Amino acid sequence: MFQPRVRQSLRWVGAIGLIAVLLPTMMMAKADSGGNHSLTWADAPAPPPVRHEGDAETRWGWEMYADVFGPFFTDPYQVGDRTTFALGESPSDVYDMELYYRSQYAYFWFEPGTDVDMENLQATGDYFDKRIWWLDREIFGPNASPGIDGDTRIHLVHVNEFYPGLLGFFSPKDQCAQHICPSSNQRDAVYLMLNENPLGSEQYYATLAHEFQHLIQFNRDGNEYRWMDEGLSQLAEHLIGVVDNEVNHFNVEQFMADTNRPLNSWSLDYYEQSAYYGAGYLFSVYLYERFGSDFIKALTLNPHDGLAAVYDTLQQTGQNTTLNELMIDWYIASLIDNPYVGDGRYYYQTYDLTTTPPLVDLGSVKREFVYNSSANQYGADYLSVEFPGTYQLDFNGSTATPLVDVAPASGEWMWWSYNAVGAASSLTRTVDLTRVTGATLRYNLWWETGELPDYLHVLVSTNNGQRWDPLSGHHMQYPDGYSTAPGLHYSGYSDGWVADEIDLSRYAGQDIQIRFEYITNNAMTGPGFLLDDVEIPEIGLKDDVETSDSGWIVDGFLRTQQTVGQDWSVAVVKMSDPVEVEYVPVEAGQSNMSIDVPEGGAVVIVSAQAPFTLEPAKYRLTLTPTD
Repeated sequence: MFQPRVRQSLRWVGAIGLIAVLLPTMMMAKADSGGNHSLTWADAPAPPPVRHEGDAETRWGWEMYADVFGPFFTDPYQVGDRTTFALGESPSDVYDMELYYRSQYAYFWFEPGTDVDMENLQATGDYFDKRIWWLDREIFGPNASPGIDGDTRIHLVHVNEFYPGLLGFFSPKDQCAQHICPSSNQRDAVYLMLNENPLGSEQYYATLAHEFQHLIQFNRDGNEYRWMDEGLSQLAEHLIGVVDNEVNHFNVEQFMADTNRPLNSWSLDYYEQSAYYGAGYLFSVYLYERFGSDFIKALTLNPHDGLAAVYDTLQQTGQNTTLNELMIDWYIASLIDNPYVGDGRYYYQTYDLTTTPPLVDLGSVKREFVYNSSANQYGADYLSVEFPGTYQLDFNGSTATPLVDVAPASGEWMWWSYNAVGAASSLTRTVDLTRVTGATLRYNLWWETGELPDYLHVLVSTNNGQRWDPLSGHHMQYPDGYSTAPGLHYSGYSDGWVADEIDLSRYAGQDIQIRFEYITNNAMTGPGFLLDDVEIPEIGLKDDVETSDSGWIVDGFLRTQQTVGQDWSVAVVKMSDPVEVEYVPVEAGQSNMSIDVPEGGAVVIVSAQAPFTLEPAKYRLTLTPTD
């Protein structure tokens, strides 16, 4: 069996802080902000991105921006110079490196003594300068130049082997000052493993284009859902002509073997990741071929993430389609891959799809068939109808799906922290304690942050937000060796709603600001945090979240009920000659219509499409012969 090999963007998982590349979009919670409606993609916030530990140092007013992000100017390196690069956290991960070559846009570092053909190295440098550098920057936008070290060249660091199966990586931590991130190299660098990528080979160029896209995306946006970031990096490989190498072919096959997976997600399982790589690759290729390079550039710059970014980019670029319509078209293309159906939208123009999704056989006998199932959000079920004839198709799907598996602590509404990766969501308000001698902040919290560390701090500022410091609640936890979160915080699993309180008496007599701030890692998050019933009884402050005019400055949080509206897309693909596609209109989870199944049979595609949630949705499909 082929063993999956991976390219990595070694994302920081000890999430703290926020980067200031994009100005945060904040708003005051009021009657027309959020409203009393079920959340849609149009409500998606764009909380400021979080990239590494240094972000909190500036956000909280503990460090000056220039001291954290540079640039930290260095003299240009010359061939023959030696330095060290840290590839990980331990002392054994520090490698001695020698500069063998420098091209117009890159330094080429190797372990001293590495045998390198200089003609091959020069040709490799030329290919990077004239092909990868220009193409990646044209499609995805320019990287920061000069970089954090004040140099216009990036550093290509070649090691003979780091750990088995790793092709290469980009580390965001290199963009952090060393006095905050000790393992930072303070350079714009990409790391390449020569045992997996022989210099100048097709695999080498693919990995280099892939990791350079990660660097560009980091510079331009700062965060992105992992499946999409990896998909765009594979698109970078695709566009330099590496269309179907062993790694990407395996990833696509893994995705096509199980298309009913929640697209807007990720997995920590080494083998399951291959399917998400494959999904991201096919989807990115489809977006590029359908909408062009300007759409991809707009997508990489969009401050939203994942499907929320696709939704918003469709709106911003004036495409005549909705997100849900786009997704069902993509599922159809992944079934038939045919340029002669419709207007050509069901076809991969530059990728030869050699496998088809698994079909659920609804039976080859002409009889009534009832199929009950649950569908993951933005996945697809393919249901095969083999026997020709006329059928009544009845579809019945759920109309609402839980955002999280818990009701509000009281009433019908609560604050949800949102769960974008690598982001800082916050609720902030001014609190007047000038007329009291003591005060207590009370609130109800629920949280589930998943397998990687995400954190919620409760912060206070006494100088109008110039400096923030963490407060301590009874149910908070101290930082551990797995995280770099400063101060007490909430993380992990709450196992139900938790009532907590914080003594604010030391701030009596002052105007202060209180902030709930949720910070996520850059790989994979859980559902996040829920907040309800915030009060300071001594001053009559109480927010039960039942009204939207609550006085908070909202940056990333969403006011929500427990459920979100559940949408569905259903299509019938008739395997006739020529192939025909018929969309099934679904209103309020219901549809019934007559369909004709040709001699070649038909495939019914069903996709659940609810925003934000990863909870599956149930449906029932009934086919009744009518002839």
